[in-house]
Amino acid sequence: MSKSVKRLNAPKHWRIPRRTAKWVVKPSPGPHPKSSSIPLLLVVRDMLKLAGNYREARMIIKRGEITVDGVTRKNHKFPVGFMDVIGVPKLNSYYRVVPSTRTFLKLVSIPNGERNVKICRVNGKTTVRGGWIQLNLHDGRNILLKVKNPFNPVEDIYKRLDSLEITLPDQRIVNHFPFKEGNTSLVFEGENMGKIGKIAEIKRERGGCIVKLEALDGDEFFSALAESILVIGEEKPSVVIA
Repeated sequence: MSKSVKRLNAPKHWRIPRRTAKWVVKPSPGPHPKSSSIPLLLVVRDMLKLAGNYREARMIIKRGEITVDGVTRKNHKFPVGFMDVIGVPKLNSYYRVVPSTRTFLKLVSIPNGERNVKICRVNGKTTVRGGWIQLNLHDGRNILLKVKNPFNPVEDIYKRLDSLEITLPDQRIVNHFPFKEGNTSLVFEGENMGKIGKIAEIKRERGGCIVKLEALDGDEFFSALAESILVIGEEKPSVVIA
């Protein structure tokens, strides 16, 4: 299997010059698919500007100077994606990966108090042996819920498309934001990608679900597919997004 991809064929959201060289690093299998992620080396070199070339960026990563979601990552091909928290502990700098209307993904600086916090969407649920319910989150992680009575799982208050605010890296749930009208959401795909608004209406139709959102300043309404939004708070975003 090839360890690189041609620059001309690389995803558009990889902010790299296309004609300076033939090849660019290929992301390894991980929590995010290639189509919606960026190799960690490109984050360090091209987005954070911590290195001037491939070799320098790889050395920084190999020395364990970069964290992703609170875990030191030494694989320069590790795929970084939506809502991941990137840390540079030596510089006391931390960033969140968020959607951008221009570049698909961008980094926003976050305060130290948020370096161990992440919002994840519940993409699905699975019942597993032993009376556990497994929550399958958008970034590939799973959280197990122990229920006292599998026939009446009162502990299972989470639904698909709800969001969880969790601590990193131990995955303790600290907040639950249901997918419902009135809650603040972020669009991460489609023509309104990067916009934030309150859910004004959830319209379930045959073959899909359309969500109408009102911009936080109240100046406009816009729509997105339910599969393309992440609930990020109630009255306002729970974490820094922009």
